[in-house]
Amino acid sequence: MEKKLSILFVFVLLLNLVAWNGVSGQEAPLETTQSSTNPISDLGNPVQYDPQKPVNDGNDITLEFWYWTGAANLFQSLADQYTEIHPNVTINLVENPWNDYWTKLPLALQGNDGPVIFNFHNNQHDNIIGYMAPYDISPADLEADFVGVSGHVIEGNIYYTDYGLMTATIYYNTDMWAAAGLTDADIPTTWDEFREVAKKLTIRDDKGKLVQAGFSFNGGIQGDVLGMNYQYGQNLFTSDNKITLNNDAMKNVIQRLKDLYEVDGVGDYNFGNNSGDNFGQGMVAMYLGWGFMTNSLSQNFPDLQFNCFEIPAPTEAVPYAYHRYNGESTFGINKNAAIEQQNVAQDIVRFFLTNYKKSSAWPMQFSRQKRHCKLMRISLPYRVSLFSPIISTGIFGPVPCPVQLKPM
Repeated sequence: MEKKLSILFVFVLLLNLVAWNGVSGQEAPLETTQSSTNPISDLGNPVQYDPQKPVNDGNDITLEFWYWTGAANLFQSLADQYTEIHPNVTINLVENPWNDYWTKLPLALQGNDGPVIFNFHNNQHDNIIGYMAPYDISPADLEADFVGVSGHVIEGNIYYTDYGLMTATIYYNTDMWAAAGLTDADIPTTWDEFREVAKKLTIRDDKGKLVQAGFSFNGGIQGDVLGMNYQYGQNLFTSDNKITLNNDAMKNVIQRLKDLYEVDGVGDYNFGNNSGDNFGQGMVAMYLGWGFMTNSLSQNFPDLQFNCFEIPAPTEAVPYAYHRYNGESTFGINKNAAIEQQNVAQDIVRFFLTNYKKSSAWPMQFSRQKRHCKLMRISLPYRVSLFSPIISTGIFGPVPCPVQLKPM
């Protein structure tokens, strides 16, 4: 069980288990490692980290670490834990908005004064991979601790891998829920039930003007559509790796979204332009978002009272899959940075990957769900079946597949 323990911790808690600030709005208390004057034992197996080994021969060194907006507290926590062990290292955190990040980052990495280490997303692989240095950790060792590493191997090297998995869920405003007379017993499990609940959460004024949307997908319909096709047994890609969009499953998904607005009247195409932000602003009662929104909503809208529930399905039967998932990528290292800085960045990556016993709440907070949510039924890489005790059924393969997770 020790083998693959890190990804098990990340997966389970990434979805649901530790959500301190999801309920209270407070950051989860992190266990901190001891300083170099009171050394701790080696971490990790088989990927190991020796916190007693000096970094940069003990000489002072400064690194710039870039990340995108939405998780400043988590990156600060990581920097604090690392520099507590290595006080000769200074980590300057630089935050950039998501939309600007992927324009600024490749430009900065072209020279020798860009960030030494940076947050990375796998949808930017082609844009950034040419500027990344390979990890000094063997793929075999990483594969022994983490799921899906083999899919990231390039000519025998690993430039990033997945430290956890994330999927989508339905967020709902608990104050609006209660005001509509709804209880936990009203949480919908089918889309027909969802439509009825959305109607009850919709408020219009005397003139019929929408005041509160029961549900909104404005500005984020891609997340609502891509992945929902699996509920009808339709893969997003064909066996020869071609995307398939023009099919009955996708038509069903799109028609349902249109009907929510045009038939049920629970939302409007002109009622806000970003359903996630509009949810946080109190304009929207329900919204489909990925797990990272838990931390973003708590940070950006601290007074918001919200919870979440599993994405409904077409019928009561467990579908082929409820939605798609994606891996949360580890950090990138700038190959054009000074070698001394690269070496420290490599050490930070190894510390992050092996330090789950001391600071596991960091990756889990980034994309966790609230503590009262059920675990989502999602598609998982086949290796998860070897060690996860919460999986009860599944057909494992290289494409999204049906997996049922028992509520915790």
